[in-house]
Order: sequence, then structure tokens, then C-alpha cells
Amino acid sequence: MHRKLKALVGMSATEFLRSVKMKHAAELLKTGKYNISEAMFAVGYDNHSYFAKAFKRQFGKSPGGYLQENNGQGTQAQRTKQ
Repeated sequence: MHRKLKALVGMSATEFLRSVKMKHAAELLKTGKYNISEAMFAVGYDNHSYFAKAFKRQFGKSPGGYLQENNGQGTQAQRTKQ
């Protein structure tokens, strides 16, 4: 099964699951309804340091930087709608 998954998605099962969790965490942060700790726990991480390293490895910025960047855009979009 490991080889089949690697052939299909180009990454190991661990890498694939981490990627899915990080994408979900990013979506939660984008909504503006979750802070970093809430998103971290929601996707199954309980170690902030490990979560931050994995998040930065995937997105090239820390969860805090991602949150600031995307909340700024979300706030601007909400202002435009009003």
C-alpha cells in the first residue's frame, strides 16, 4: 500500500497525511474563526513547535505570518462587500 500511495501522489503516507492536515489548518486559519492553537488542535497536533515547523515547511511562512497575511486580505474583502 505504501508503494501504491507513493506512486499515486508522489509522497509517503506520512508526508501525505501531514500535507492534508496542514492544508486543513490553513483553511481554518483563513476563515478567521480559529486562532493558531485551535487550528493546531483541530487537525490533530498537540505540539506547537512541531506544528509551526511543519506549517512553515509546507507554506514557507509561520502560522502567525500566514494568519496575519490572510486575515488582512479577509478583512479587506469583507470591507469591500459592505
